[in-house]
Amino acid sequence: MTDVFISYARKNRDRVRQVADGITDSGYSLWWDTALKAGDNYALKIEKALAETKSVVVCWSEQAKESLWVRAEASEALDHDKLVQIRLDESRMPLPFNVLHMIPFAGWNGSRQSREWSELEGRVGVMTGREVADFENAAGAAPELAQRLQGLGPVATIGFGLVLLTTLISALTILLGQDLVELGLYRTVSLAGFGAALLGSVLVFWKFTRTALASRQS
Repeated sequence: MTDVFISYARKNRDRVRQVADGITDSGYSLWWDTALKAGDNYALKIEKALAETKSVVVCWSEQAKESLWVRAEASEALDHDKLVQIRLDESRMPLPFNVLHMIPFAGWNGSRQSREWSELEGRVGVMTGREVADFENAAGAAPELAQRLQGLGPVATIGFGLVLLTTLISALTILLGQDLVELGLYRTVSLAGFGAALLGSVLVFWKFTRTALASRQS
């Protein structure tokens, strides 16, 4: 059984090859029509490959929507909950596939650090059992968080850090409570957690108060 079956229009082969290479480089097994040989019964081979794959990546485009093969493969994938759709251009997609989620690949530059690639790999990962993460929001989440914290300034950032530290200390206190009691450290750890929470809250409150006052004065 393969991980991924790619459905596409042959006029888009060069573009789709980038997607195929990325999928195989990520460690997934792949089937697409380059596996077909002269003399093969194409219909039987494709039907067998569809039945034995874990996910079907349909690469929609102006040419793909005119392809009877692409529509048939997409319908088969939809019927068996294997469908992953990417959109290579801005043309209108056929029913019922245009009401289902499509990953926009029209502006994809081939980067495997891009948001669209992360979403594609994430969806394939879920269908193949490799990933269960929230792939739609994973790409770019860390940089966005870093930018927001940077915008708040060092004081608020330290405050948030202390609040996170408090959460960690609380978790350790719960998990290691009896051991800490035996070592005589339970009171010390608890006070450290309380102090971190108090200081973090004060810093965050002070930062937001100053920001609010500055906004009103301006």
